[in-house]
Amino acid sequence: MTADGAQATAAGPAEIPALPPRPLRARPPVARFAQVFSVLLWLFGIGMVGFAATSMGPDLWADWQVRDNAQAVRGGNLIKGRCSSKLILHWCDTTLSAPNPNGGPRLRRETSFAFGSFSLGNFEAMVVADPRRPELLTTDLALDHFWDRVLTFLLLIGGLGALFIFALVKQFQGRREMALWRTSPCTPAPLRLQSVAKARGSATWTVAGSNSAVAQWTVPGRSKPFQLGDGTILGLRRMEDGAVMPLDAGLRWVALSDAERTAALASVSNPAGAAA
Repeated sequence: MTADGAQATAAGPAEIPALPPRPLRARPPVARFAQVFSVLLWLFGIGMVGFAATSMGPDLWADWQVRDNAQAVRGGNLIKGRCSSKLILHWCDTTLSAPNPNGGPRLRRETSFAFGSFSLGNFEAMVVADPRRPELLTTDLALDHFWDRVLTFLLLIGGLGALFIFALVKQFQGRREMALWRTSPCTPAPLRLQSVAKARGSATWTVAGSNSAVAQWTVPGRSKPFQLGDGTILGLRRMEDGAVMPLDAGLRWVALSDAERTAALASVSNPAGAAA
């Protein structure tokens, strides 16, 4: 087999193993690393949604309450203020303080907000507050871009949520497809191995059947196809709709008894799959 796994070194077609004449059932391969990576992506996506909601939502709600009556606070200080920009998205963190109108320690509040703007930065900000809610310190910069912040928040949460739902649907479809393979009757079929794309711990095989059905399968990285020669491999075709699935060199991806598997491998001259 060449480096991309698409050609066999044996000259001429190999023998097809003597599989049982009954309808066969598939045991679809599982690439554990790919599954773990998928779960990690899910967790990352959930974390991003949670981070956006908890870091932006409370400050938006607080500024919504004071935005109509906010005014400059005498003695208010911007202890710390920093804005970072990525293209048109600006994310600002501030630490504000002001005298307590009821006496006691100075009021102090930390805020974070993000908004979209074509400005190049160099923002200026002043501490403001609603006299009726002096503890909800904010800045005129945050209030001036309030609706930009709302739009940014909705786009961010909506986009991340849509990606999460899309991934959830794809995962559900994948599980349903695997369950269908395990229960549907299949017949042996020669398939054309069009390409092999390797990743860490897994590989993606693209195969095509004689009925023009094309499928991509993510398999464990060290798997080898059951070669039939001339770039053709052994696979299964689902009887009900013609979907195709490759088989590995050891015939572990098809439901056979130990005796049936041993007999099938012994029935061909090269049970290892024609090439290493």
